[in-house]
Amino acid sequence: MKKEFEWLKWFGLSIVVGILVAVAYLKGENDRGIKENVTLRSLIPTLKINKGNNAFVDNYMPQIEQQCSGLIKYKDDWNFEEITDRGFTIIVADKPKNEELIEFRSFRNRCFFDLSKDGRTVSIPKRACASLCKDQLIDNSNYKINVKSID
Repeated sequence: MKKEFEWLKWFGLSIVVGILVAVAYLKGENDRGIKENVTLRSLIPTLKINKGNNAFVDNYMPQIEQQCSGLIKYKDDWNFEEITDRGFTIIVADKPKNEELIEFRSFRNRCFFDLSKDGRTVSIPKRACASLCKDQLIDNSNYKINVKSID
């Protein structure tokens, strides 16, 4: 009689394994979904947003994020230092988790993202910081990205 029900044991085991695989897959999908929802604005500590810089944050940050894929990719290796109505400053970690930032020589840098007077470009005055922004080596110490003025 035991051998007659041997198949039942294996059938039950395969169902349990299938459920575990499905749960692991769904958890992985959920984790990826969370990562995709990260924006430059969501990385700003709430206390750093105020009436003085809110227009810059709302209007220019999405444009900068669109052109600076490295800011989101390397988000664990830098922190906002200052945000003004004309730009922002980030501090890059001394020992970054991402090897690319060592190659870019971005580590230990204070990176400035400065809006031009006419509101049409954002200047990134260091090669290492421009490389972090673009996620590739940039050989330009006065790198600029174009943005649309909100005036």
